[in-house]
Amino acid sequence: MTPVREEARRAFLAAADEGYGDPRSSNLPGRKARRFIEKASRDMASFFGGARTYFFGDEQVAAGLAVLSMGRRARNAGRGHVAVSPTEKVPVLTALRILRQEGSEISFMGCDGYGRSSPHALREVMTGGTGLVVAAWASPVSGIVQPVEALARIAREGGAAFVTDASEAAGRIEIGLSKGMIDAIVICSHKVGSFPGIGAVISTEDDPLLLSEAPELSGTFNLPSMAAMLAAMETTCTGIPPRARLASQLRQEFLDGLERSGVGFRLIAARQEDLLPGAGLVQMGRMPDHFHARLEEEGMTVPAFDSLERLAWLRATGREMPPDRMDGLLGFCMGASSTILDVERLVRAVRTILGEKVRR
Repeated sequence: MTPVREEARRAFLAAADEGYGDPRSSNLPGRKARRFIEKASRDMASFFGGARTYFFGDEQVAAGLAVLSMGRRARNAGRGHVAVSPTEKVPVLTALRILRQEGSEISFMGCDGYGRSSPHALREVMTGGTGLVVAAWASPVSGIVQPVEALARIAREGGAAFVTDASEAAGRIEIGLSKGMIDAIVICSHKVGSFPGIGAVISTEDDPLLLSEAPELSGTFNLPSMAAMLAAMETTCTGIPPRARLASQLRQEFLDGLERSGVGFRLIAARQEDLLPGAGLVQMGRMPDHFHARLEEEGMTVPAFDSLERLAWLRATGREMPPDRMDGLLGFCMGASSTILDVERLVRAVRTILGEKVRR
């Protein structure tokens, strides 16, 4: 998890001290809260060229409800076909399952062995009735970045809306609503240096009822966390290119360190340029049992090797493997707070654990 930025911490405490009321209330504290939410909505949207932000209890809820609402909207307009990337997160897949039960038709794009869907793959599944295209900006498992702008352009040409979960990409690469081609993006508080517990949908439409097609809507009025997320985003969206270069350099140092240590591995990506800066997934040879647990004993915390997202990603890319081999996949993500010392510690931990295996 990305460490909480000091700016976010200060903004949280300041908002908590303000004494905001329930924004549904007509009294002074309630009106004050409504004004805060309206300003936060527009300020957050401005970072991405949007018109309005909808805040939710977390990013997974935000992503699922955005897809559910916009899928229903498209179907009600006579365009009930949805084209989707095969490597989406579980809440999106759940929303798609609901849409299918309600009568929508769902088609999954093809992808290469790294989980990347090409514009050609989207064209192959689009029909005259396609009303929504869904593709996450980047994979939380492998770090692979989708050609989102190209996919969104095809969706727009076909008259379909385009929704993308940009939680992994926000603050790591330059993203936005791309001159009206993307209708909504989803972001997550703890991925940009704020507290867990807030997700947001940024829309091109300034319509408070955009998501009203989903009565399952789970709104949140956690104003201090909204303030913290806004402060973190303001800092995160400044100086992205130099941070991205540094993160990519740290990734290369990590891979070079593994190679110098004699660790046999393969980076799961056609090119490093296809990955989020600093992120990646490596497949190593036969690893000792409980490799990830042993890394934690060495003080290193890395992404879970058996998460639902990873299992779904492996299935979609044709890489399913027995449970006893799952530990051989090591995900990593060098972020804004990472240093060369962190990289050296991770390489040393891997080398130590493998050395223990050899001695045994």
